[in-house]
Order: sequence, then structure tokens, then C-alpha cells
Amino acid sequence: MLGHMSLSSASTLQKLLQQSNEAVLRAESIGLKGVFYENRDGGHSTLSLQQWSHLQALPGAAQRGPAQEVRRQVVLGNCSMAAAPLQGGCLPRFYAMDPLGMRFLAAQYHANNLFVYPAHLDYRPGELGDLMPLHSPALMMSRGSSGSDQPLLQALLLALASLPGESRQLLEARGLISPVLSWLVRRSLKQAPHSPQWISPASCTQVLDGNQINLPRLHELAAALRPETLPAVPRLVVLRETPITPTTPGCFDGTVNGHALASTDCCVARVFRGWLDAFDMELQLNATFANAKTAVKWTLQVVNGPADAVEIRLDPLTQRARLRMKWCRPWLDQQGVVSSRLDVAVAADAGMGAGPAAIVSLYLPPQEWRLHDDKGRLLEVWAAAPHFGVGLPDDDEIEPWLRLLFAAAHSHQPRHLRHELLGLVLKESTARQIATIHEPLELERRALEQLRQQGKPAAEIEAAAKALTQHLREALQQPLTPGGPELRQVVHHALHDLADDPLWLERRHEEVMKLAGEGDGLDLLQQEERRMFGLGLIHEGPATRRKSGAKPTSDALQTKRSQIAVEAINRCALAHVVFADILRRPRTVAWCDPRLAPRQDWRDVIERDASSGRIIGWQRHQEGRLQRFDAQGRWIKAASAEPVAVHYQRGVESLQWSAAP
Repeated sequence: MLGHMSLSSASTLQKLLQQSNEAVLRAESIGLKGVFYENRDGGHSTLSLQQWSHLQALPGAAQRGPAQEVRRQVVLGNCSMAAAPLQGGCLPRFYAMDPLGMRFLAAQYHANNLFVYPAHLDYRPGELGDLMPLHSPALMMSRGSSGSDQPLLQALLLALASLPGESRQLLEARGLISPVLSWLVRRSLKQAPHSPQWISPASCTQVLDGNQINLPRLHELAAALRPETLPAVPRLVVLRETPITPTTPGCFDGTVNGHALASTDCCVARVFRGWLDAFDMELQLNATFANAKTAVKWTLQVVNGPADAVEIRLDPLTQRARLRMKWCRPWLDQQGVVSSRLDVAVAADAGMGAGPAAIVSLYLPPQEWRLHDDKGRLLEVWAAAPHFGVGLPDDDEIEPWLRLLFAAAHSHQPRHLRHELLGLVLKESTARQIATIHEPLELERRALEQLRQQGKPAAEIEAAAKALTQHLREALQQPLTPGGPELRQVVHHALHDLADDPLWLERRHEEVMKLAGEGDGLDLLQQEERRMFGLGLIHEGPATRRKSGAKPTSDALQTKRSQIAVEAINRCALAHVVFADILRRPRTVAWCDPRLAPRQDWRDVIERDASSGRIIGWQRHQEGRLQRFDAQGRWIKAASAEPVAVHYQRGVESLQWSAAP
């Protein structure tokens, strides 16, 4: 699908380009002299060089695929290529999985080379959510597929062309073109704070929508950047961190492959592996371009994930920061996509406001579910958890979204079970607000359908379809109340509230079973219940036969286990029965790249010494059986027998264990 800029955006860009070219004639800027463009997708999504004065194609650059060379020139480029999510995914994921990939990107970053890559299907509200295991400032990711990279590329070129000549030359000499251009673009996002303290989840999102860039603001910020106001650029050094080795409890596969994904000065990324209560890291904070007469002030802020999942301690005197990052369940990020990666932005302020951000990322494998006690100590690990997301449709799926919005709008005037269920979690006033958004979209959809029925020209139909898709996206980003959550978030949280309710499935059991029998929902529901039973999360018969879900008990820990089962069964019923024609939830456990963490089809209950808290063994629930292991990980086959050593072997995606030969 080729991307496009709206007419207003294209017109704005042309005006700003004219201003930049006039500035070149006034010698206030050197524009794009000495700047090269490199396209690496064979012209699939290529830039028109005629639009940009002095911009040149990189000589001899005809290779295809992700960039593989660090160029000596200032180079802005793009490559609109990607694989399917389960076959490697977008090109930034290929870099992240290569042991040398992040070093290469950091080298590009410091050599004034910056590339834009589409996130493709690795970032969307549907089945898989956000699959990137890290967030690196050393590249830019566009939201969408082929062509979505063009608005970002145009914005980078506009920012570079707008820089005053002395500033551009100084940045180029110091290898700081990439961080400053990225910083300017992020400060120009429409949802970003319009202040020097620009750091926020909205401005530091990993995947950018190029249509959300305020081009006049971008031009203004870049043109005003004088040599004396250039920002401080952070450089991170990891001093110490929680050690993870093959002997770390819970690292059953005997490797630490995929733990340290990046250790560069602009991106530090780890994978949360093993049975850790938390992951600790100490950083030395350094800054380039810091004014020696001004004390540097540091900002460290969680920009993806729950703020209370990260404890941050900053020592201004030594310029060191300590992070304690805790496990947490997946969440809905700033753009309405399910994520399980904690991102902390680190920025320096040398008196001119916060500069470009470096990022510390901790990837929490989404297939894991962890249970902690009131002291924060790990009690249980289930590494084959169901997908946390409810499976919202992608933004360009018009029919499913309009059906979902119709159900929400009529949740207090029910015509179907789905309407009634949404009425349990949506206020009547909220339903009316959703109705006012849904009605014009539905009228637009009907008009589009009429064009198709009348056999109108394909160009006219395509233009109407693109307009409807854009209007739907804008509607999903629209807050229902000033400063309140966006429409997408309201719907997402309503479905999550249903998933958390332990009673609705029991009360509407007969209707759900009737709907389930109309497709394959019944098989999927029974399969999910059997998994819950086999893992020891529920100890009663399946809900489809006994007409009730797992109920809370006086045991707080068992209540938490039961809630896990309730949520899993409820999500399955919602996605594959009640909203089967709308939601896009996976039919299997949550997917994680097996190179990062293999699936383990069991639940381990950890046993700790009462006084010291150290791990002394664990119980393993698997396929309805209970096995015991000692502190060394040996299988206690029988109470009177000697413990047996265990061998773990990776399969295609999952891990298997057996008694060692």
C-alpha cells in the first residue's frame, strides 16, 4: 500500500521548501548542499529529488535491503521492505536480533546517517501488538507499510534544509546530525508538549505517524537553532546491572541468548529473563555539547509502560542514575497498541531545554505471567500465558470498527448480546458520545458503498476509501472529553473490564454457548479451559459444562490464580464468540520471538526459605500433572528417590524437558 501526504500537508511542505530555498539565497542556510539520499528498496518507495534543491542520490548505492555500510557523507535514506511478523518482521527487528546490529546502527547514528523503515505488521492494534524488543533512537520507524516512510523522510529533509548554516556545519563535524534531526521531528509532533521540556510518552513513542508532524513548527524550530543554542546530546555508559547467566534461576535453556540486545551510548536494551524479582541497572550519564558554565540537569522519564514499574534514583553530583525495573503485565501504549516493553527516556538540559533522548529498554516477554507476593518477591511464573490484548481491529479495518462502534453506541439500547455486555461497562453518556462519532462515519461508509454499486471510476472509489480510512483514524484518536482518553482507549478499556468481570460469562452462559456453536468458538473456548485446568489454575470442571467460571476464594493467592484463568477464558469468549467478526485476538498463547524467550508449556510455583527468602525448589504444573524440583533444578521423581538431573531442549518455538541420559 503506497503512502500519501494529504493535500494540506503537501501544500504546507511546498511553501516551507520555498522559504528554505529563499533562505539559501540569503546565505542564512546551506540547505541540502552535501546531503545525499539513499533508497534501498529498488525504488518501491522513493523520494522525488527534484523537489529538494541540491539533494543528490548517493553514488553507486543500488543495493536492496537494510543499510549495511556506514557512509562518510550526510545520508538520509529509507527502505520500504519487511517480512511477515512470524518470519522476521520489519527491518529494525532484524537489526535488533543481530548481535552486531545495534552497534552498526549506533555507528550510523554518530556518522550522520539516518534511515526510515516502516514498522509494517510488527506494530498495530490487532493480533500481535508491538513486536519490537527495543526502542533505538538510531533509526526512525514509520507506522504503516510501504510509503508510510515518506512523510517522515520529508520531515527530516525539511528540518535539515531549515538549519542555519553554522549550526548545520557544527552538527555535521561532531556527528550529531541524526540525534538533532530526530529531536526536532519529535518536538514537532502534534501531540507533543510545545515546551523545552518536551519528553513525554507521546513525543518519545518508538513508531511515528508522519501525518502527525506539525511541519510549520518543525521549520520554525530548526531555523531558530543557532550554534549557541544547540542541545546537549546524552551518552550512556552501563556501570553495573543485575547479572543474568546460564545458572540464573529460571534460565532453563542454559543460555542467555537475547538478554543484552544493545549496549550503545544511545540505546541500552535488555530482555527480562530468569526468576528475578526486579532488574537493576546503574548508568553513568554523559553529555555532548554541554555548556561548561551551566550545570547539566537530567531528565529520566518512563515513556512506555506503567510509571510505577520503574524506580529511578538520580545523583546530580556524580551524574549517575539507578533504575529498578519490575515485571508488569502488558499494557496499551500511547497509540493504542498492546506493548510489553518498558522504555525510559534520558535527556540532558544544559540551559536550553531537554535535548535528544537516549533510551533504556527492558523487554518483558508477553507470553510470561508472573505472580508476586506483597513484598515484591516472585512466587510463580507461567510462560505460556494467553495474549493480553483483546484484539482490536487495525486502524484501516473499516467494517469491523464500525460494527464495534455501533455496538458501543447502542449499548444502552441493546439489539444483541454484544450490545448488552458493553452496556455493563460503558456509561450511557459515553455511549451517546460514541454515537455522535459513529453516525457520520457510517454515512460516509454507505456513500462509499453506493459508489461501488454505481460502478464509479476506480480512482473516485479509492479516494473515497482513503478519506474514510483517514477519518476513522482521526476519530479513534479523538478524546471523548477534553484531556480525557481517546476513543480507541475507551473501547479497549471497556472490553478489558468485561474480561476482568468473573460473572458475566456465568450469567449469559446459554447465549454464549448458542453463539459459540455457530462457528469454531466452542472448540477454542473448550481448548482454553482445558489449558487452565492442566496448569492448575482452576480445579473445577470446564465452564462450558458446569455453567460457571472460577470463583474467588478466601486464599488471596488462589484468587489471583483464578483471576488469571477467568481473564483468559473471558477474552477467548469475547474475541472468538461474542465479537468473533470484529476482534483479531490470536487463537494461541501470546507470541514472543523464540530467539528472545522460548515458550514453556508449564507453570512453576516457587518454594522459598521462610527466613532468607532464597529459592529452595519449585513445583511444576503441566498437562494436569504436578512435578517437584529441588534448588539445583533436579527432578524429584519420588519422595524416597534421589533427585534426577534434567535436560532442556529448544523446539521450534517451545522448550521441552526430560530426565538427562
